[in-house]
This record gives sequence, C-alpha cells and structure tokens, in this order.
Amino acid sequence: MEPFYFRSYYYCIKGVAHDRKELESELKRLKDLDPGCVQYHLGQRHISNWLRSIGEADLADRLESAVTVDQALAILSKPKSTSRTKKPSAGEKSSSPRSMGTARQTTRKTTK
Repeated sequence: MEPFYFRSYYYCIKGVAHDRKELESELKRLKDLDPGCVQYHLGQRHISNWLRSIGEADLADRLESAVTVDQALAILSKPKSTSRTKKPSAGEKSSSPRSMGTARQTTRKTTK
C-alpha cells in the first residue's frame, strides 16, 4: 500500500501517512508547521483519493468537504460511520415497510 506524502511547493516531503491514524497525526503536526501544505492537498483532493485507494471511501467522501486543517481533523476524529442498517436477528421484528403491514393482500374469488 502506497503511503501519502505531504509535499510542499518544491516537492520537499513534509510528512508521510500510511493509514488513517497516521494521517490524523500528521495533520495535527502540520497544522502549525505548514497548514498551506495540507490545504493544498485537501483542495486538490489528493488526500481523499489516497483514502479511497486504501479502502476508506466513506471517510474520503466526508473529507472532500474540508478546506481547512481544522475541518479535516474534525472529520477524522469522528468515529467510523455505520451507514449500513442492522438486519434484525432471529426473533426480532424489522421496522421496514414490508414488516409493517404495507404489503398488498390479495383475495381469491371462487366461481361456482
């Protein structure tokens, strides 16, 4: 897996992240050292693209709205999103429309 390199204007490497945890750590460090470097990578969506490449598509989608280091850190500090709905286990009732009596009932007519 390719790490993310925070590069400055002259391609000097300012920081490296190998995963989500290191990304958050580097953002905190670069916030004071070189916030412009982070803002550039956020604006160009370099960080979002890298997150997708390491399987963090949900985080990448959320991070695309960030334009400042503080916004990015706020998004990264939130727990992982659980957007999938929990399936009911055996014996539990589902709250889906199907289980709430919305299915059509059909009646049979008998002919003599």
